[in-house]
Amino acid sequence: MDQLMTTLRAQWDRMLAVLLLTAGAVLLVVGWIAVSGASNVADQLSYLASSGLGGLFCLGLGASLLVSSNLQDEWRKLDDLTGAVREATWSTPHPNQIDRTIDIEDHEVIYP
Repeated sequence: MDQLMTTLRAQWDRMLAVLLLTAGAVLLVVGWIAVSGASNVADQLSYLASSGLGGLFCLGLGASLLVSSNLQDEWRKLDDLTGAVREATWSTPHPNQIDRTIDIEDHEVIYP
């Protein structure tokens, strides 16, 4: 139970996205069944407006949340890589600070 709560806190956006996608699919199926059973056009339009538009809204919002959570993960990975590159860059000396003189048998050779 504790593991479930930790996962829900950490992945709330994905859980909400899955919930919205499921609700949208259910609303679309219920609307389709209701429209197919109604013989009057006015009844069909009311089912289409309520279930159909609500289902499409839930599907769109769920897909947006899912994409947003995936992009957030990618940005986090990119920030980690940027920090690692900065750390590696700052730990190596600048090329102008490297001693380029080498003593070879009493002769001093300077490399450019």
